[in-house]
Amino acid sequence: MELQARSMEQGMAERAAEVGLRYEVDRPARNTFDLLRLVHLGAKYGVSWEYLRAMQVEVFSGNYEAFEHDTLVRLGEKLGVPAEEIRDVLDSERYADAVRADHDEAVNLGARGVPFIVLGGRLGIPGAVSTGQYSDAIAQAWEQVNG
Repeated sequence: MELQARSMEQGMAERAAEVGLRYEVDRPARNTFDLLRLVHLGAKYGVSWEYLRAMQVEVFSGNYEAFEHDTLVRLGEKLGVPAEEIRDVLDSERYADAVRADHDEAVNLGARGVPFIVLGGRLGIPGAVSTGQYSDAIAQAWEQVNG
């Protein structure tokens, strides 16, 4: 099983390199709960997607300090999120209930692993699908939400 997982990771690294992205097979792996809470904070400032992407770049490029509070503060500050508010989230339980609700919603839609995307609160997509499948799912979710 470990060889299969490593082979899949190596394939991801090769595909990432083809489009100019870094993807380290031997990258840090830790609990992402704090990162997800900061994505909710980022939404308050209109930068949730950008904050998530910045954190993903740190993790997937192999930065072993990607989960450290100083790194998370630096990334958020670059996006206009006040450092003191980031630290407040990291030192408290702020947005914990929102992250748990997101988790429960994904599980109810069939999530059994990560990545898993929830669209419109109605449709779940596992991460390992083609761009065409994503496009079809987005169109389907849009139709469900907007009639």
